[in-house]
Amino acid sequence: ITTLTLPGLCTSLDWDKDGEILTITQDFNGILYMWNSNTNELTKLDTGMKEGLSLSLWSKYSHLLAIGTVKGNVILYNHRNRRKVPIIGKHTKRIHSGIW
Repeated sequence: ITTLTLPGLCTSLDWDKDGEILTITQDFNGILYMWNSNTNELTKLDTGMKEGLSLSLWSKYSHLLAIGTVKGNVILYNHRNRRKVPIIGKHTKRIHSGIW
């Protein structure tokens, strides 16, 4: 069993389509945590957002990850090529849920 210590409260957990990577969002800052269950490695992804994160949601068909913030911003992250695409100003409130 692995214990992860976060600087803020956990706001979202989601497994990738292969069940290998668990994403963890927290409300303290814009850092997304990705835990690889095969290697037991924890990776931090700086989303570039100053506000806390409220949602991580993997696509069921690809390596895309949607990341929502407490201020309503959305970032799409392609895990395969490590690219972030910010979609700013689409919502005005915290993003609690989503669907692909």
